[in-house]
Amino acid sequence: MEKKIDNLSKEELIQDLIQEKININSLNILKLTQREAFLEVLSVRPSLLSKVEGDKAGQMLNFAISQKPALFVHLKKEQYTDRLAQCFLYMRLVEREAQSNAKSSTENFFLVQKSLDSKIVFTYTHATQDGEELCYLDKDLQIPISIKSSIKITLKLVNSIALIEKLDTLITQLGEMKIKVTIADVVNRCFKAYLNEYIEKHGVGFYTLCASCREIERGFVESSREQLSAYGVEVSDFIVKQFAIPKDIQNKIENQSFEIRQRRADVKADAEFAKISLENYEAKLAIHAKYPDAETTLTEYEKDLALERYLKRVGREKQTVLDHTIAIQQKKTRADAEIVKQEDVVPEIDVPTNMFRLGYLLSAFAAAFVSLLALAINPAVGLVLLGLSVLVLGSVAAFFGEKLKTPTVEPNIYSKELEASATVQEASDEQSQGTASAGGEEGNG
Repeated sequence: MEKKIDNLSKEELIQDLIQEKININSLNILKLTQREAFLEVLSVRPSLLSKVEGDKAGQMLNFAISQKPALFVHLKKEQYTDRLAQCFLYMRLVEREAQSNAKSSTENFFLVQKSLDSKIVFTYTHATQDGEELCYLDKDLQIPISIKSSIKITLKLVNSIALIEKLDTLITQLGEMKIKVTIADVVNRCFKAYLNEYIEKHGVGFYTLCASCREIERGFVESSREQLSAYGVEVSDFIVKQFAIPKDIQNKIENQSFEIRQRRADVKADAEFAKISLENYEAKLAIHAKYPDAETTLTEYEKDLALERYLKRVGREKQTVLDHTIAIQQKKTRADAEIVKQEDVVPEIDVPTNMFRLGYLLSAFAAAFVSLLALAINPAVGLVLLGLSVLVLGSVAAFFGEKLKTPTVEPNIYSKELEASATVQEASDEQSQGTASAGGEEGNG
């Protein structure tokens, strides 16, 4: 039979195969003439492909479907293999891919490619549309909200026969939209179920959910493996691009967050003010305990200085026990500073009183002489000059009369107390030094 087939021409071989004078399984597609005749016969009678069987069946079917994937619809179910189904499904998916991608929206995008091992790879991008939101009670914000999501998933078709069975459609009616819609539905259903379960289990709010994208990605891949494998696909990559909530709810959350931050800032400012007030109150109590008569003996300026000195001392000696005694030398220094302060406020004025009075009298006589001379010449002008002279000399006398008063400087009571205590301490020191020297002389004797 093989020699007879080899002796036939291409046209004779095609006619014999169509009339079934030669069994199609007897062909050797490794030979060019028989391979070409095999393809032309299938173009005329594609149903002959269902009769291919035997040892050469796999080789012949792979060649026929790789050349014309549409011939897959003429195969019997027993002839299906993953490789043949992959070729057929890829042909159905890409034959209208350009047209479907042009019509599809940017939110939902389907890309079909082939991997290195000739498997179909789906890249599916999905963004939740209006009406598809997941509604739940946000436990952080304590309000019901609806959440939208945007995901990107890459699926690899590892068992195309399982997908065909799940599609449950006549193989002749199996088209691109049916395949894509089925894959998209199972992915969306699995993700929505997992996300709802994750929110209920962990009790997270919207912002915590946004920060848990990586954890959600890993959990979804593990939880959806069994459901997706029933459709013959497995997850190669999965990304949660974002979570979003409606704009009005987002504005409400931002306003609420601002109010919370404002209240926290007010509470913090009140606490700081209360702390400073308490520190000042305690400092004033300490000063009042040290100087019980401070309200009657100290001026406001002196009380402010005392408070400032006390706060400085407390800040400088925080690591040591405060010594509430004041050294005699410090009292002397304060007394001297008090005297200097009073001298600066009310300085002694040394005015040459006699010289001023002599000059004043000479000016008065000169003015009177000029006025009388003017009266003799022109009485009107003379009266005017006399009036001006009296006005000017009277103003000068009134002004410098206050300046010539001798000021009385009364020493401050606080300075008197400090000087008195310094005097008592000096006397005590001299007495102790005398006692010590007398004891030394007795010891020497």
